[in-house]
Amino acid sequence: MCDMRLPMGTFMRLAALQFFFILCCASAAHAVDDGKYLNHVNTRVDVGSVSGNVVHAAVTFDVESGWHICAKEPGDTGMPTVFSFESEEVKEYTVHWPKHSEIVDKAADKTLKSNVYSGTVVFPMKLEVAEDVRHVKLNVSFAACGPSCVPQSRVLTINVPEQGFENSAVLDLIDEWKDR
Repeated sequence: MCDMRLPMGTFMRLAALQFFFILCCASAAHAVDDGKYLNHVNTRVDVGSVSGNVVHAAVTFDVESGWHICAKEPGDTGMPTVFSFESEEVKEYTVHWPKHSEIVDKAADKTLKSNVYSGTVVFPMKLEVAEDVRHVKLNVSFAACGPSCVPQSRVLTINVPEQGFENSAVLDLIDEWKDR
C-alpha cells in the first residue's frame, strides 16, 4: 500500500495556492461582468432612452494614460474594437464610431500607422430589442495597447428600463460623441 499523505507544510501551501487561485478567478470574472477596471481599460454602458423597442445607449471606455485601443479599422497594426450581440433579443444595432487619432510607429525601414482612441471615448449605440426584453449582453473585443498589447473581451449587461425612460445626462453625452 502506498502512503499518499502530504507533509503539513506542503498541504498548507497547496491549500493557500488553491484559495488564491479561486480569489483571482472570482475577481476577474466579476470585473468582466460589471466592466470594472481590468487590464488598463474601464468599460461601462449607460442607457439614454427607451422608445418602443429602440434603446439608445452609450458605451464608455476609460483608457489608462499611456495606453490606447484601436478603432474598428485599426490601420497597419492592432486589433479592431468589435461590438456584438449573440442573442436573438437584439434584432438590429448600430454603433457610431467617433473620429479616431492616428499614431505613427517606425519599425526598421517601415512606417506603420494605427487608428486609435485614448483617454475617454464614448460609442453611441442604437439597438432594437425584442418586446419585453429587460437585459441584453453586449460582447466587446479589443486590445489595450501601451508598451505591449493585451487582447481582451468583456461582456457588458445592458439593463433595459421601462418604455419611455429618458436620462438627459446620457442623451447629452450621446449627442456630444455623435458630433465627434
